[in-house]
Amino acid sequence: MLSFLLAIVLLVVLFCGIASALENRHRPGSGPSFSPDPFDPQGLPGDDLLQTRERSVFDLSPRHGFLDRLLMEDAERRGEDGEGRLFGILEDSLPLGGADGFRIIRGLLMEDAAGGTTQIDFVLVSAFGLFIVEAKNYTGWVFGSAEQPRWTVSLPGGRKFQFQNPTRQNFKHICVLSEKTGVRRNLIFSVVAFGENAEFKTDMPANVVHFRGVAHYVMGFRQRVIKASQLGEIVQTLLEWDAAVCEEKRRGHVGNLKAAHAAADVDAVGVACPVCGSRMVLRHRKSDGGAFFGCSRYPACKGTRQAVG
Repeated sequence: MLSFLLAIVLLVVLFCGIASALENRHRPGSGPSFSPDPFDPQGLPGDDLLQTRERSVFDLSPRHGFLDRLLMEDAERRGEDGEGRLFGILEDSLPLGGADGFRIIRGLLMEDAAGGTTQIDFVLVSAFGLFIVEAKNYTGWVFGSAEQPRWTVSLPGGRKFQFQNPTRQNFKHICVLSEKTGVRRNLIFSVVAFGENAEFKTDMPANVVHFRGVAHYVMGFRQRVIKASQLGEIVQTLLEWDAAVCEEKRRGHVGNLKAAHAAADVDAVGVACPVCGSRMVLRHRKSDGGAFFGCSRYPACKGTRQAVG
């Protein structure tokens, strides 16, 4: 009898968690971040240069209830917590709205040219350019350079792991954002932000900063390159592209990322670059003759995938 009652309680808690997550999911057309309707021509976000602070912040990230977070892997949970902290820092540190202010979009998800999905942690829209911010909430020593395809984190206790060069990761985001908005790539700037518990042990590019250095970095751009009257149109376009991603692709986004970087058969056709989404070409290493797929846009894009078979 006791086990039956416990099962009933767990089912009720699970139902409440799912309902809460669905209720709080801020997608265009639902939730307080988009009131009034962002697609109403009389209320487009960003059109009114005297808009309020609230009309300049759009949080598109999914809301996870207590049980959802329990089921997350530790790395995913830490990543979400880091993005939340950075979101608060950006809200407090950046001037929002107006002709010289920023519009913050968090958790933007869009389809790429290959039919997959790409998610951008933060997009900052301003008259001084569009800024793509990739958040990394790592603890430990960070080693890397602009040229290295993979960077390394040395954790307390001596453990190490590698991750994709985030500046290259942002290159794909820039390509997709330019394609969707029509803003030229040279007006879209990459920023990589690490949590305060990360210590850089090698010289990092100027656009690699800690969370609290993002606002200072982007506010250093003072040349107006986008008309203030176009800021609202850009924000609206991005919100529409996010809303166009079906729920099935949203749920499969993480799986799609793993598949994009997985090895491909040497006889495969239409292999897509995991960095920019372009077609890949089968090539062979000079060192040992081993096969691999390289981006057809090399050297502009240096994306690779392992070839098997």
